[in-house]
Amino acid sequence: MAPNISLKGHQGDIFATKFSHCGNFLASAGHDRLINVWDVFDPNVKNLGFCKGHKSAILDLQWDHSLEQGSNQPPRLHSCGADKQIISWDMSDFSRLRAFRGHDDVVNSVDVSYINQSLASSSLQYDMLASGSNDCTLKLWDVRERKYSASFKVGYQVTSVAFNHGNSIIFFAGIDNTIRGINLRKHQIEYNLIGHSDTVTSISLSPSGNYLLSNAMDNTVRIWDVKPYTENESREEKVLLGATHNFEKNLLKCCWSGDEKLVSAGSADRTVNVWDVETGQLKHRLGGHNGSVNETTMHPDSHIIASGSSDKTVWLGELGAEST
Repeated sequence: MAPNISLKGHQGDIFATKFSHCGNFLASAGHDRLINVWDVFDPNVKNLGFCKGHKSAILDLQWDHSLEQGSNQPPRLHSCGADKQIISWDMSDFSRLRAFRGHDDVVNSVDVSYINQSLASSSLQYDMLASGSNDCTLKLWDVRERKYSASFKVGYQVTSVAFNHGNSIIFFAGIDNTIRGINLRKHQIEYNLIGHSDTVTSISLSPSGNYLLSNAMDNTVRIWDVKPYTENESREEKVLLGATHNFEKNLLKCCWSGDEKLVSAGSADRTVNVWDVETGQLKHRLGGHNGSVNETTMHPDSHIIASGSSDKTVWLGELGAEST
């Protein structure tokens, strides 16, 4: 039995909260322009340090997919924000590695490419970043270069981006309500996921890479089949109800559990919502926050969930077996 823990230290709304892929670290960031890094398995969830360098609110975070076994240090972290920048951070000393500039407006979302396991010990291995912005572009970045390597004009504000497992497709969504996937080799759209009736605020690829989760201002969370070949022409698998949006118009995020049995999403009604993927039923509705829950993140290996809110706190706790 483990207690729920409230993590305090931010001086503004928290917009992004992410577990590292090894599960040992938790990062949170938001309006105060700081990234706090926490030791998940420390009895007091120790604050390991913070990253400082953004000039405005931080809107999204992503850990890279580097192999972490045998290392006591977290991997690199990538962030983006209202200052039009993407920044990569060295978590060994919380220093800035590189700032990427090229967007002309707020950068809402960043994602990092998946590692080719056959190159795991190769010095040729490196990350690519994808970013989506209010400047109506989707950009691709080589982390070894300061300038973007590709830019796609999409005609509307982009709110969320996600690589597929092969790094050949970037899924993206925005204020036109449709989720699309662009083939990076052919430079053409291969996926059009139609179903939401309002702005899509977040998309998240499942751990297997077969499904995509989306949260939108139409107050629905949806699961999509994004396998290359499927008999379901619409690709829509489930519509999940319970999470709400309000006049604040925050980009509320969603996530998968490591075993793909559960999905979760932030909600403007100050609750954390968790659904059973197989049944589509709401399994948990968790309270505790005093403001909009802007992001939830689920531990890759344990039934631990964290949530970041406009009330300036992160809640960390363990999910029970029973519905609430």
